[in-house]
Amino acid sequence: MRILHAAIAASALLPISTQADELIYTFWNAAYVRADFSPPASSEMSDFRMDGFGLGGSVEVTDRVFVFGSYADVSDMSAGSSLSERTYGVGAGYAWPLAESFDIVGRLGYIHADADDGYYKLSDDAYAIGAGLRGRVLDSIEFEGGVEYADFSRTGNTTNYIIGAQWYFVDQLALSGSAAFGDNVTTYTLGFRGTWGRNSRR
Repeated sequence: MRILHAAIAASALLPISTQADELIYTFWNAAYVRADFSPPASSEMSDFRMDGFGLGGSVEVTDRVFVFGSYADVSDMSAGSSLSERTYGVGAGYAWPLAESFDIVGRLGYIHADADDGYYKLSDDAYAIGAGLRGRVLDSIEFEGGVEYADFSRTGNTTNYIIGAQWYFVDQLALSGSAAFGDNVTTYTLGFRGTWGRNSRR
């Protein structure tokens, strides 16, 4: 189950947002979440998909330090399956300015996950560390890329590689998407992200 834990958590914990003269780290987001699984050849499991939603937010503590939190709820209710998982995450991060409108971002977080397949229930906890690059390539378009490592107490460790982008169709609201590539699973999110607490850039 650690594959699902880390993939959902990695996509849910991405702390990015903007719409000021500099990149800022205060935002809310709500998204559809999809996880596609391809179990190892040695496994008796077949490919399957889980769907659900994710909520998250981040608040700047200083110009460079921020705290964040997230929640994701996904399930597979196809014939013969009742697999579900809820994942919670909290943490803090720091942004190093690399150039105008480009930052290197470091994060530390705690993850808790509860999974249920209809017969067994499993809870697990992890500490996660991540690093990435985010920037603005056009006035209304941001991108991000990074890697996150999570070490779960019961189910081992995993590494996820993350990419994402946002298109701000108004000053403080964006269409947002991301993908996290982990061990035997790819997780996608598509939703909205908004900012508050500062004037818009225009």
